[in-house]
Amino acid sequence: MEIIDFDPAGKYAPDFVAMFVPCPDTVGERDTYDAKTGKFKTFELPKPKAPKLEAAKEGEDLAEPVGPIPNES
Repeated sequence: MEIIDFDPAGKYAPDFVAMFVPCPDTVGERDTYDAKTGKFKTFELPKPKAPKLEAAKEGEDLAEPVGPIPNES
């Protein structure tokens, strides 16, 4: 799909122009169009899954920093 801000008539073949659908200015990239209902749906970025933290060995504290700890003076 492509969002254009000009009249496609005269710039594209007539059979192709017939497939164009006018859309409001609020339509953006990744939005979808349902031809059956004639409505646009705004794209929503899916929520990322929470990482699963596992101890490398039994009893390991997952809150411990990784790597050397600098000397405290």
